[in-house]
Amino acid sequence: MARLCQNPGRREPDPEEAKFAADIMRFRRYLGEQYKKGFMLEGDSKVQKAIPIISIYFLGYQLEHVHVPVVKVLRNYYDAATGQVIPAREEFIESLTHDSFVIQIPYLGLERKTAAEKEKDKALEEKDRLIVELRKLR
Repeated sequence: MARLCQNPGRREPDPEEAKFAADIMRFRRYLGEQYKKGFMLEGDSKVQKAIPIISIYFLGYQLEHVHVPVVKVLRNYYDAATGQVIPAREEFIESLTHDSFVIQIPYLGLERKTAAEKEKDKALEEKDRLIVELRKLR
């Protein structure tokens, strides 16, 4: 991504790069505001608990390298020395990091559905077919 400042000898960012940079800063500010708010712990109105945030970003444009409608970004823990996955979870770490979903609106459409959505569509089509058949029997 190009820098959004003027430096001699550097090229100016194109409008598309400027849009991405502005979006990133807007998303970061919003996420920071959510972290500042905190969340009340159930049952005790005086105690605040920082619970994990799952961020969902809706993009009205397509990313350059990822060409699917919904991207799921999950955190994993690794031993820095060995690279081994650490299956345990810690409240401290969970409260400071977050999972994300990035939804690219231009890629959403009928041809891209989850298995559950496809099954639901099949069930609705079957229901409609049965209704038509029942009406014929009347």
